[in-house]
Order: sequence, then structure tokens, then C-alpha cells
Amino acid sequence: MKKTEGFWGSTPKIENISFPVRGKMQVDLNDGRVIVVPLSAFPSIQKLPMQEREKWFLIGGGYRLINVTK
Repeated sequence: MKKTEGFWGSTPKIENISFPVRGKMQVDLNDGRVIVVPLSAFPSIQKLPMQEREKWFLIGGGYRLINVTK
């Protein structure tokens, strides 16, 4: 029998995006989970200067991000 894990039945939304550690991006979800990924996985974000990385806005009720520098 298959065991289910995680947050089944919930639709996570992005609450915040930040760059707390050099070379890492952190995404906070509304269900309490935090995702930290290396910026090397996102070359278009990695090449932005730190000032421009902070110019992200949530759109679509927390389902999408947009950077105002593009």
C-alpha cells in the first residue's frame, strides 16, 4: 500500500522570496514550508546585482513572481 506524505490537499502559495545567504534563494510558502535552492539553478536570477534581486513582487495571489527590473 502506498503511503502518502507531505501536505496533500493543500495548494501552497508563495508568501516571500529572499536571498538570506550568499548564493542561495529562499522561498517561504503559506503552509509553513521553506524552500532554499542554489542560485546556480536560476542563472537569470544569479546574474542580477543584489539590489535588483530584491525587487520581486508576488502576482496571481501568490502563485507567481515577477521581477520589476525586466
